[in-house]
Order: sequence, then C-alpha cells, then structure tokens
Amino acid sequence: MRVERMTPDPARTIWQDQLLTCAECQTEWVWTATEQKLQGTAEPPTRCPACRILAPPPGHQRGVVKWYNPTKGYGFITLASGEELFFHRSSLPAEGAPPTAGDLVQFAVSENERGCQAVAVVVLARGQAHEISGERRPPRATSSNRSS
Repeated sequence: MRVERMTPDPARTIWQDQLLTCAECQTEWVWTATEQKLQGTAEPPTRCPACRILAPPPGHQRGVVKWYNPTKGYGFITLASGEELFFHRSSLPAEGAPPTAGDLVQFAVSENERGCQAVAVVVLARGQAHEISGERRPPRATSSNRSS
C-alpha cells in the first residue's frame, strides 16, 4: 500500500491571528494572518520577530572577542556571563579577515579532551561590540589628542 503525504493547501487554509509566547524571551506576541499567508505555513514559529532577528540560532551563542593572535592561531571569546571560551583558527571561515578584539561573534560550542571551545566562529560586527558586552574602553590615543 502506498501512502502519500498530504500537504496543506494554502488556498483552503483558514488564516487567523494567533497569540503566541516566544520560547526565547517569553514575550507574548501576535502572529498575524498576513504573516502566515506570506510564509505559506500554518506552523507557528517558536520565537518572536525580535528574537528571530537578534537571538542566535538554536545551538549557537554570541560573545565578544577578548583577543586573537593570528601568529599563534588562537584567541578567547568573552560571553555575556563573563566566562571566557577558547577558539582556534581552524574554527574560523577560510575567507575574510581574522577577528580582532571587540568583534561581536557567533559560534557553536564543542567539547573535547581539553574542555569546551568555540567552533564555527563567524564575525557579526567589527570593533564596537565592547559596547554590547558592557565593557567601557577609553578612546585610543592619537597624535591629535595626546597630552604634551
């Protein structure tokens, strides 16, 4: 006997607004009938629109590069909790500039015999992520603002 999988017919689906709770931030939000029609699905998302944009995807985290030494090929990422996580150059994409201190990065965590480390590290924003982490740095000295 052959069983065929039935997919819902969008033309026959009755779209209506739904009140949902975000699995990430626990905020209640309305998934509108218009959004459902545009997405072509009656399967509700688990996260609110803001978390879908701002929160890392499942299985990933975000942090700020504390430092990275391209010569040594490793560095550390500071998490929002203050914990630091090691990452190796093999966790970086082959293309693009390496991360520098203050870069906002997204990554997955892997555990090996030495402990946890960041893998699949991707730079999301360059250089100003220290503002996000709450760390305040004084401006760098330049020739125009150095005291004589």
